Amino acid sequence: MSPVAVSWAATTHNTGDTWNISTFCTTPTPLPATGTTHGGTCVALNLTRTITAIAAGGYHSLALASDGTVWAWGHNNDGELGNGTTTASTTPVQAQGLGGRTITAIAAGGYHSLALASDGTVWAWGHNNDGELGNGTTTASTTPVQAQGLGGRTITAIAAGGYHSLALASDGTVWAWGHNNDGELGNGTTTASTTPVQAQGLGGRTITAIAAGGYHSLALASDGTVWAWGHNNDGELGNGTTTASTTPVQAQGLGGRTITAIAAGGYHSLALASDGTVWAWGHNNDGELGNGTTTASTTPVQAQGLGGRTITAIAAGGYHSLALASDGTVWAWGHNNDGELGNGTTTASTTPVQAQGLGGRTITAIAAGGYHSLALASDGTVWAWGHNNDGELGNGTTTASTTPVQVQGSNTDMFDVPVINPGVALGLITLGLGAAVTMLVIHRRRTAGAGHRHPLPRTERTRTR
Repeated sequence: MSPVAVSWAATTHNTGDTWNISTFCTTPTPLPATGTTHGGTCVALNLTRTITAIAAGGYHSLALASDGTVWAWGHNNDGELGNGTTTASTTPVQAQGLGGRTITAIAAGGYHSLALASDGTVWAWGHNNDGELGNGTTTASTTPVQAQGLGGRTITAIAAGGYHSLALASDGTVWAWGHNNDGELGNGTTTASTTPVQAQGLGGRTITAIAAGGYHSLALASDGTVWAWGHNNDGELGNGTTTASTTPVQAQGLGGRTITAIAAGGYHSLALASDGTVWAWGHNNDGELGNGTTTASTTPVQAQGLGGRTITAIAAGGYHSLALASDGTVWAWGHNNDGELGNGTTTASTTPVQAQGLGGRTITAIAAGGYHSLALASDGTVWAWGHNNDGELGNGTTTASTTPVQVQGSNTDMFDVPVINPGVALGLITLGLGAAVTMLVIHRRRTAGAGHRHPLPRTERTRTR
């Protein structure tokens, strides 16, 4: 059957500043875009755009949608939101100027942002005093510019640090650009670079993952070893010293464990082992190592208090750390002045505490910013907590939150679908349609289309309060 265009008008009762048809809505029930008639049930329909990845920067946040678009909110003095302005936003705005490219990965640095396109090119915007955009200049950009000098290599992963950027090529080599006072580019110098340079000294190892911290960098090799370079005053390189290194050195003391993921914070580092344990090293004034102390460590120590849970993902913020457990719960430790641990307090913790207020949702991804945290739920909603002076929580305010709040615009698409007879008044709505359509869909916020055993295109809707 050919798609059918439907125009309709609905009258709803005014339930506040937003129009929500709440008579039937309690808990959403998954429903495919096509199928049998459902009546008197609140359902969730999967629309074109859902969030698939998140990233947290110094004071801004990024989200990648399933249609390959990038959304940003928070601090924007340097154009790190990518929307052509330097105006902060407390709700998501779309990054412009990507020329229709499909973005597959995102990364957020101190005051700049990165995006990886499906064609393997890297795009950057925001702060650029040290060349962290990689386009051969030190001029900030409020819209994406392409990183130059990668020699036609296909990039498979990106990472953004305080003021530097990293890229992993399909041949396993690591490329870096931007700030380099501490050797965080890994090329044997302390000279900043406005275009990518190759990290040296990895001994022919194939690198499978990268991470960028405040002023240091990490790489995970295919043999499960961790390599680090750059700033090391607090031992964030993990090699038993506090001496900075301009080329990669191996993190020691992991006891032969195979590492599967890495994360780099302001001045500390994290590693996830194949047995689900978390290891940390570096700065620890706020307990960000999670081992029950506030003593820095130049070699890895195990994060305690995870209760035997298997951890599947990690994230490192300015001075705090996050872990995602296999049961979908989020755990946090370290600095908490702004509530970035998400446990309803502003008290730092030297061991993991569970983030509260996620309403039983299963979390699939986490990200840690300077002083805020993000979580992506399996229903495509994004949750944020912590510092919010610049709107980095994305909930339309600049008020910090000690528990998760939902980022606006990441709502599950909720619908009321009452079975109707043509022209029958249902109290909340009155609709007259031909007998060919036996399902009414009222969408909560956005334009949508739905069908009865066949898809309908998205249609404009009118409403009257």
